[in-house]
Amino acid sequence: MEKQITTRNGVDIFSYSNPHMHQTCLWLYLRYGSMYEPKDYNGLAHFFEHILFRNLNKLYNGEFYRLLDRNYVDFNATTYNEMMIFQIRFPTCKTDFVLEFFEKIFSPIVLDAKEISIERGRIRAEIRDERELGADMRQLTQNAIWAGTQLSKPTPGTFSSVAKIHKKQLDEARQEIFSAHNLFVYLTGNVPDDLPNKIGSILEKQNFSKDVPFRDNLAPIPQSFQHRNCTVLTRKAEYSYMKLCFDVDCVQTTKAERDLLYNVLFSGDFCKFYQHLSEETGLIYGHDAVMEEYRNIGNLRVRLDYDEKDFLQLLREVVAIFKEVKRGDFDLECARTSYTLGAELLLDNASGLNWSLAYESKILQVPYTLEESVQVYDSVTPQRIAQLAAEIFTTENLVFAVKGNVSAKQLHTAREILEELDVK
Repeated sequence: MEKQITTRNGVDIFSYSNPHMHQTCLWLYLRYGSMYEPKDYNGLAHFFEHILFRNLNKLYNGEFYRLLDRNYVDFNATTYNEMMIFQIRFPTCKTDFVLEFFEKIFSPIVLDAKEISIERGRIRAEIRDERELGADMRQLTQNAIWAGTQLSKPTPGTFSSVAKIHKKQLDEARQEIFSAHNLFVYLTGNVPDDLPNKIGSILEKQNFSKDVPFRDNLAPIPQSFQHRNCTVLTRKAEYSYMKLCFDVDCVQTTKAERDLLYNVLFSGDFCKFYQHLSEETGLIYGHDAVMEEYRNIGNLRVRLDYDEKDFLQLLREVVAIFKEVKRGDFDLECARTSYTLGAELLLDNASGLNWSLAYESKILQVPYTLEESVQVYDSVTPQRIAQLAAEIFTTENLVFAVKGNVSAKQLHTAREILEELDVK
């Protein structure tokens, strides 16, 4: 069962312990990401994430990474649009070392201009690598989906934007990031009884600002949201893939409904996309799907790599799958098991449990506990999933992107195929 304490300076510490495990997960959640950056400093949150690691290494006189390995501690971080997470996984017996460097996470930046410049070079290399891996097309769809909003900008920034970021901007971001209303800790795995209070003592020493408003995970709504009129994006390339992106209203749908619709289509061995497009027709080997969701709106998208000659056939099959789900032609029980039978198994996965509990209940503010989730997912009916599919899979919600060699005639036919989504 989840436990909670709140420090005197207003920071929440949550814990969900399993004393039978040998690992502890201490994750620091910060409600700050690219969605909240100053417009002139795209990539600032991601830059700060990098700088924090380099700052720790300097505070340890260059010995930080050696100490992590010698203590078998895994320390990582990720910057998202709406948050940053610093993840510490460690053998429970190494708690004292972890608490020592956890406190140093909140230290002022002691790096000089040259050291910050070296990190800027690493970030530029990361941006370059992302481009080579096809991030240009990903950014093209993001620009279309989130046009005119901060979410249209790349999380790592651009060459020009990271060039503007110096110690002054990083110091200012630090005050915004480490603010009392937008910071919390979640502990899972084997959590010693005294660990939450020890973390609380560390946090109470920090001078966190209480003037920074609470960030409520509400995405800016683009003007074209649910008025896409089947937006089509193309880019020439030697290899071919397509991406279908659908707007989702997260106010009129529940997290459980969205999760189950996603599973029906994309998750598990019996999901519609894998069974039909890979196992039965062999048109693809696999698929890459994601549900980007905020408390108010979201976007459900899937990417498919394909042979150039199969473009129109694959698109017809994809549209047919969406229409099958609208008609109720799917096995909801197969889609449900990861949230019913799998709920208890999550207790054996300290990292997965940490993400699930913290992200869903604290960031998305899902109104039910882990113990209640089985009943919630069990209560969703096939009729509701079919209705949800009918609401989402329309051309008014659709941004369609194609990368490869596609003729104007093929694109015209593709649009006609996609319009079948609107035929009842």
